[in-house]
Amino acid sequence: MAREGKPPAFQFYAADWLADEDVAAMSLEEEGAYIRLLAYHWREGSIPADPDRLARLLRVRRTDFDRIWQAVGLMFAPGADPDRLVNARLVEQRADMDAFKETQRVAGAKGARARWQSHGDPMATPCARHGDPIDSPMAKNGSASASASASAKEQEHSSAQPPKRVRPSFDLAALYAAYPRQEGKAPGLKRLAARIKSQEDYDRCARAVANYAAKVARDGTEPRFVLLFSTFANGRWEDYVDGAPAAAPGANGTVPREEKRDYRRGMLPLPEGF
Repeated sequence: MAREGKPPAFQFYAADWLADEDVAAMSLEEEGAYIRLLAYHWREGSIPADPDRLARLLRVRRTDFDRIWQAVGLMFAPGADPDRLVNARLVEQRADMDAFKETQRVAGAKGARARWQSHGDPMATPCARHGDPIDSPMAKNGSASASASASAKEQEHSSAQPPKRVRPSFDLAALYAAYPRQEGKAPGLKRLAARIKSQEDYDRCARAVANYAAKVARDGTEPRFVLLFSTFANGRWEDYVDGAPAAAPGANGTVPREEKRDYRRGMLPLPEGF
């Protein structure tokens, strides 16, 4: 079922698609299956991990699916739901769109408040426009009464409201400065600002950055294969709070994209059965 209120389309960068080594290594059949599953992923937020259901979505026999999935399955990894798979790039793009939509909503509400405040109360001036002089005793008395009433209501409202909690600020820029790949700064900082709500959260994230940076240095990972800061900030840092996670195949014998590249470069041993 489609997710109501969500963007109906995702951006497709032709140059990136044609230059991607994983896509270029696919057969035309595998490439078609991949883009079809990406379309289902965008519509639903993920794709099923069940091979039989995936075969039905691709409209192929199970034997053909098993052959196709050897290449296409590398592009997906287990999500928060163990019965679903996700594509990291689509998840990141969805988060960017949602963040932009929320920014526009907040800006619109702020602009509306500013317009009302600058024009004043539209119900305060009709009697003056319809014959009562502004400086007449009636107008003055009415204005004074209205002002006193508004002041009393404002005081009553303010006394009834609990004091607003001031959210502590953290040096998120320092986390970015320590990160091993200086790309994806703006969306990454925005995501961390939404996720880090306490000193404990900040300390855990700082530890994750240090652990991931150490892993990149230890493995000699090429810069282009290091996670973008925005991707790392989108929940991936949780995997590195207690050190680098152990390499293991994903659902249905697949291997997460980041680890798969390490296998290809000989930086990690191949898991059993891969």
